[in-house]
Parts: sequence; structure tokens; C-alpha cells
Amino acid sequence: MKHSNIFLLALLLLTVSIGCSKSTTEVHQKEDVPILSQSLQTDEKFKPTKNMVQIDPLRGNYTVKVGQQLYYSANVHGSVGFTASAVSSNNSGLTLSDNFIEYNKPQESGMSGGDAAVEYFIFDAKKVGSYEILTQKHYRGDLESEHTIKITVENATE
Repeated sequence: MKHSNIFLLALLLLTVSIGCSKSTTEVHQKEDVPILSQSLQTDEKFKPTKNMVQIDPLRGNYTVKVGQQLYYSANVHGSVGFTASAVSSNNSGLTLSDNFIEYNKPQESGMSGGDAAVEYFIFDAKKVGSYEILTQKHYRGDLESEHTIKITVENATE
């Protein structure tokens, strides 16, 4: 009887300690960055509009007009451990408004290992100012690369 009680107590303690521990892959976001309820995940292809600007971390600096949208794309494969993120330095002036996941093989997206995709992060230029977008790529929770893209937003009439 005593051994079963000790076993149950040990199991309870193990369960509680696992539930209370923090994951090492936890991502911390600034408080002003909204967490999008769900990525747009369809069989459709991402189609940027004529006025959208594709941003690339290797280029680094961009100038856009108030009202324009920008997008950053990254290869992801969640089941393997490849993830990406993009956040704005000022969510009221340069807002992360949406993201879109385009699967490489949509017919296999629900299958094991079939989730290789390109993730698009879409930003709206709302206010004149200078902002930064921080992009990160992770592999199994470890930071693989990080880049800062400088964005200058001008009045639409300039």
C-alpha cells in the first residue's frame, strides 16, 4: 500500500513540474504586437497586389507611402522545426496586419512531413515615420538568423 502511494505522489509531482515548466522554444513578443488569431491557410497562392512592396532582409532599407502594404516571405517547415517570425518596432505606425501560409504541396499539407510552405507576413504602413521590422528564422527553437529591415513611411502626396 505504501509503495502505490509513493508512486502516485511521484507521478503527481512529475505532472505538476512538467505543467509548470516553461518551454525553451517559447517566443517572447512585445506587448503591442497583436497575436493573429489564425494564419490564412488555403490551397490558394499568395497574390500580392500591384501596390505591395516585397521586403528582403538582405536589402535592408525601404521607403513606402502611407497606405501601402509590405510583405516578407520565409520558407517554413514546422514538423521539421523550421519556423519564422516578423515583428514591427511600432505596431501603430507599421502594423502586422495578416500572415498567409502557402503550402508547397497543398494536397500533402495534412500528412506527416507535408507542411513545407512559404509564410508571408503582411504589414500596413499607417503613419509617417521610421520603423524597423525584425525578422527571425528558427530551427527547432534555436535562433538561426536575425535581420532588421529599416522602413521609412512618407506621406502619400510626397
